[in-house]
Amino acid sequence: MCSFVHAPAPAKVVAAVSAAMQRSCFAGLTPLLGDTKDLCFATVSNHSASYAFAVRPRNDVVSKFIRNTGAWEAIAHPEKLLSMAARVAGRPSLRMAHPSGTMLDVGSNMGYFTMQFAKAGWSVLAVEPMAHNRRALQLSLCANPDAATRVRLISSALGSPADTSDGFCV
Repeated sequence: MCSFVHAPAPAKVVAAVSAAMQRSCFAGLTPLLGDTKDLCFATVSNHSASYAFAVRPRNDVVSKFIRNTGAWEAIAHPEKLLSMAARVAGRPSLRMAHPSGTMLDVGSNMGYFTMQFAKAGWSVLAVEPMAHNRRALQLSLCANPDAATRVRLISSALGSPADTSDGFCV
């Protein structure tokens, strides 16, 4: 197993991964993952703390970026994502009225935004149809039980009726 590939991990993060490997959530995923040498954890930071995040060791642009920088798209807190969304929509800066809320992460991939929002205290509905992405997110949740209680992972794909009107979905 590779771990913390972009920088030495804080002791708290190393301890979280070690503890996760002893939990039933990790044991339950191991048979689905194959050889554990294909598992990696990177250290990701939000505005207040660092945490363990499961990534793939190779051939994945998101994993590679997170492994090398400890972040994805330089977004380390929900406030920054809300600010970017406001700019794109041409609206005044959005501010969170409360420090938490509910976030819908459609196409959550390996769960970077899911984890960022859950670690910031939000409830998250993470929708991800691809099994290998869900397993990576489940590993991150196993290593971060405080976030796991805030995340509901939904194994589905979402699309408009027009996208599936011919009855074919890839």
